[in-house]
Amino acid sequence: MKNNTNDLLRQYTDVYNRVAVDHNSLMKALLNRIGLGVFGLLAIATLLLAIFNDRGMLQVRSQSSKLSTIESEISNLETENKSLTQEIHSLRTDRGTIEKLAREELKLVKPGEVVLVTPSDIATSPPPAQPER
Repeated sequence: MKNNTNDLLRQYTDVYNRVAVDHNSLMKALLNRIGLGVFGLLAIATLLLAIFNDRGMLQVRSQSSKLSTIESEISNLETENKSLTQEIHSLRTDRGTIEKLAREELKLVKPGEVVLVTPSDIATSPPPAQPER
């Protein structure tokens, strides 16, 4: 009977150990799955923040296009500024430029010059100014 009891005890211990091993392996597998799920959710949350955050990829791309537009506008304004600076310099120093502007814009003439006025000129411009004597 002792053998029988020992055999039963041994069988019970084997079954208990297998159940304990199965239970431990199930717990490890469950913990692994939970850990993987948490890691996946954190990865997705990080990705969404990187794209849609106020400093995310979409905002950076938008700001980059605005920067390009502003840089282009600055370049155009610098070119226009140089042109106007040259025009100012020539108006201050070049007598030919001053005379050309006076003739074209102010319709001034030199003493003794004759001005020919065509019909299209009459409709679009005022008569030439006479020089003072």
